[in-house]
Amino acid sequence: MNKILNPQLHAWWHLTASYSIYSISLIVMFDRSKMLGKNPKIKWIYFILPYVELPEDIVIKIKTL
Repeated sequence: MNKILNPQLHAWWHLTASYSIYSISLIVMFDRSKMLGKNPKIKWIYFILPYVELPEDIVIKIKTL
């Protein structure tokens, strides 16, 4: 009896599709922040998950509004 490996390719498809949607959202947030003059930066968590970081003075202004 031959064992057939089941790599769960459909599950990998969901993971990569979700990461792609997250990446597109990140690009939109970065571009929008850049257009508004907020000087955004891309930072990484464990070289896997990028995020947009705004300067601290802008975050303080947003919190006080």
